[in-house]
Amino acid sequence: MNDVFWPWITSTLVATIPPKWVSGFSEPLQEAYGQAFLDELCEQIRGYATWMNEELDDFYREYEDQLGQIGPDQDKDAQVLLGLKMAPHFWAFFEHKRQSATEILRHHTSPAGEPDPLIVKWNEGRYGIYVAQVPLDTVSRWRQPPPVGIVPLIERGLLMRKDPELSPAAIDALEADMSQAEVADRLTWLLHWLRGVACYRAEDYASAATHYQRAFDAAKYTAGEYQYLLVNQYIEVMAKTRQWRQFKKGVLWACYLGVSVRWLREDKPTTDNLKRVYELMGMKQMN
Repeated sequence: MNDVFWPWITSTLVATIPPKWVSGFSEPLQEAYGQAFLDELCEQIRGYATWMNEELDDFYREYEDQLGQIGPDQDKDAQVLLGLKMAPHFWAFFEHKRQSATEILRHHTSPAGEPDPLIVKWNEGRYGIYVAQVPLDTVSRWRQPPPVGIVPLIERGLLMRKDPELSPAAIDALEADMSQAEVADRLTWLLHWLRGVACYRAEDYASAATHYQRAFDAAKYTAGEYQYLLVNQYIEVMAKTRQWRQFKKGVLWACYLGVSVRWLREDKPTTDNLKRVYELMGMKQMN
C-alpha cells in the first residue's frame, strides 16, 4: 500500500467524522437495543471491513504498479490524482462482480431465502469474498422462521396469477384466508399484484398501474426472491401507462437486485437505452 495515498484517504475520513457523531450513532442504538446488539453490530462492521480490505488489495497492487511506471520522482499530488483516476474503474468492476454474483445466487436460493453454500463458495472463488459472503451473513444474522401457513398461501397466489380466469372474487377469497392465517399484512404485495394483473387483463390500465405501484412498494423489502417477476411486470406497466419516472425507478431497482430487464438485458441503463426500452414496452402487451 502506498505510504502517501492511503494515509491521505484515512486521515480525510477520520477528519470528517467527528467523535460526537460516533457517540451520536452508538448511544441511541445502545439505549434502544442493548449493548449486546451494539457489540454484534460492531463485530459485523469489522468483518465486512476485513472482507473489503481483501478486495482493495488488488487495487493497491495495481496502484503501486502504475506508480512504478510514472517513475520515482512523482510528487504527492500526482500520487493522489493517480488514485482518484483509478478508483472509478475499480468500483465499476466491483459492482459488476456484485451484480454477477447476485444473479447467480438468485437461482440457487431456497424458498426460505437461504443461499446454497456451494454456490456461495463458488462465488467467493470467482468474484471475491465480500460479494460472496455478505448475502450469506445477512441471512444468517436476521433470518426468522416464516409464519405458519404463509408459504402455501404465497404459492397459491402465484398459481392464481397464471390463471386466465382470475377474478376479483377469487382474490378476495385469498385475502380472507390470509387474514384468517394472520399474514395478510405481510402479503399486501401479492394481493395488489394479483389485482393489478386482473385489471391489466381487463384493459383497465390506470387501475392496474395503481395496484402495481402498491405491490412494488410493498415487495421491495419483504417479498425476497418472489419480487423478481413482479419488478419486470411493474416496469412494463409503467411504460404502458406512460409513467417515465416510475419506469426508471423500477429499472434502477432491478439493476440493484441484479435482475435482467426485458429488452435491456446487458445494456447499461443510460438515458438513451431506457428511452428505447420505454417505447418498446409501451407498445407491447405484457406476458
